[in-house]
Amino acid sequence: DEYVPYARRPEWSDVTPLAQPEPARPVVAIDYRPEYVDAHDYFRAILQSGEVSRRALDLTAECLRMNGANYTVWHRRWALVEALAAAEAERWASSDTRGEESDRDEKPSKSLFDIEFAYAAAMALENPKNYQVWNHMRLVSAVLGKASAERNLTATKEALDLDAKNIHAWTHRGWVAKSFGLQDAERHFTEAMIARDVRNNSAWNQRFVVTFSENDEVTNEALKLRVDSELAFVSRKIEIAPDNESAWNYLRGVARVKTNDDVAVTERVEEIARAHCGVTLSEMNALSGKKEEEEDVVPMDANDGDDGPPSRNTRGASSAKETEAKTSSDTNDSRHAVSLLADVLFSSGDCVSAAALYERLVHRDPIRANYWTHMRDETRRRCG
Repeated sequence: DEYVPYARRPEWSDVTPLAQPEPARPVVAIDYRPEYVDAHDYFRAILQSGEVSRRALDLTAECLRMNGANYTVWHRRWALVEALAAAEAERWASSDTRGEESDRDEKPSKSLFDIEFAYAAAMALENPKNYQVWNHMRLVSAVLGKASAERNLTATKEALDLDAKNIHAWTHRGWVAKSFGLQDAERHFTEAMIARDVRNNSAWNQRFVVTFSENDEVTNEALKLRVDSELAFVSRKIEIAPDNESAWNYLRGVARVKTNDDVAVTERVEEIARAHCGVTLSEMNALSGKKEEEEDVVPMDANDGDDGPPSRNTRGASSAKETEAKTSSDTNDSRHAVSLLADVLFSSGDCVSAAALYERLVHRDPIRANYWTHMRDETRRRCG
């Protein structure tokens, strides 16, 4: 529809617009659209006067349509919603007390907060990365309580269908799950999202939050069962994509959850990591065998004549072993698994093996070579 200036709207004839203060000679004047200037001039006027009315609420919607990230407008809109809802509740309470049937018949089927939730949900889809709209939805939902849970989950699912890694939508869902006791349902939702995209780090993060955020409120036995279940879950997902860092980080997080069976958890984590270190472990074994063979070699200058035993070409033999190992295991190796195994071995006191793995990572992961060199040297230093 064509924009109608507020000066030409009869219902606004009693309001004098308030222009935005501008310096006499601005360095760079912002080229606002005429309708933007008009709407915000009237908004400043009602903000200054403190007016609480439906027309003021409608004006905030007009301003937010033009700029959905205007914090001041969102803040004023929430204040208007609260004030108008309170006045409406007082009105109906008063009419009930007086027994005025005609007034009660006019009572709307939806509260102002219900209407406001629908508005916020629609704005969230139009402005999915906007902090203000999600905060507004949370404010409304807190008033509506658990009755709004299903609507919240539907609204956030629609936002995640547009962008499966929208952190605002995920954070809002986390708040809903915690506030209304929906952690189990949210865990099922994360499973579905991970099945859709196993590399969705946001879904992995959400799963950890809803699974382990309230460990103090469960028994140790229940926590152990939860840890065992999540170890099995993440192990299956690692099989799908061994180089998926999201799953390995999740495994690290689960490994840090304290139970009365930490040794068994550590062993299980090490087992999962070893299952995906095929190439690296084979290379280490090959190099170890190479060193043993070289110790048995008799140097050429140690022979008194040409009839002495020839030197064995141990390097060639070792290279063949390494090539064979890499060819057979190339699809079963992950640098994330190697780094996790190194950390586990270091924590358990096997510094020699840990340092050897960090050494392999120096070459395997050259982008982080300096970090892995530091870890290798630090491991050797701490363990003497």
